[in-house]
Amino acid sequence: MSLVAIRAPLRVHHGTIRQKRGKHQVIAMKRSNYTKLTNSYGANSTFSASKKGNTMTCSSIISSNIPLYESPEVSLDEYLQDRPRVLKAVFPAQHRSNRLNEEEWKIQMVPIQFLFLSAHVVVVMRMRCKTHGKEYPSNVPVHATTVLELQTTKWELRGLQSSFIPSEFTVCVKGTVYPERKEKQSLLKGHLEMSVSLVRPPLLTLVPDNVLQGMAETILRSMSEEIKYGMNVSLPKDFKNFRREANYASTIFT
Repeated sequence: MSLVAIRAPLRVHHGTIRQKRGKHQVIAMKRSNYTKLTNSYGANSTFSASKKGNTMTCSSIISSNIPLYESPEVSLDEYLQDRPRVLKAVFPAQHRSNRLNEEEWKIQMVPIQFLFLSAHVVVVMRMRCKTHGKEYPSNVPVHATTVLELQTTKWELRGLQSSFIPSEFTVCVKGTVYPERKEKQSLLKGHLEMSVSLVRPPLLTLVPDNVLQGMAETILRSMSEEIKYGMNVSLPKDFKNFRREANYASTIFT
């Protein structure tokens, strides 16, 4: 699965996915520009930044490989197909999410602080569940029994003063979560690609690139950390609760 950037005016929330062409001028990689982290939950993340003209783009990839116990009565497939529950697990602050239709939820991400600025990102996340190898993304093996796809369809940056609003602002989140079974072990595998792009506002022409880069990095890192924690900590924990609830219900009705 390739990460694609979606470019649209700040207040226009619909975007069309297309392959971004042309090479980016890659900024000299410092520790703040590129990191690779591994935690005890089997999650890896990478981070990079690039610049093209007045457009700053920061990208992140999160991968997880978490062992989970499936009981004979409760499978990961059943859990992943409960999309409202999965979304609440990944984004546990329920007051910041609102279901729009069968597939989409509007989510207000955690507030962002950068220098003296305060803002927050609002995205619409689409979640689709696919089974039996039909229309699977290229990174998911066809033998996977269920795959849950996540993708942003709309986005907005709120809270900034007009002079600091980027001329264009883009958030792209695209990923998959699916079970992988090897012998007696079950793994919850996740792969999430994220990017934030912003164009320098006309009133900030003289602002150094590292300030614009810092704003994009702050937005991406805040979103990345929130989603990474949700996928790699809250989601496995909620599946255990889901399994416990199902097992308890089966003992009552049998």
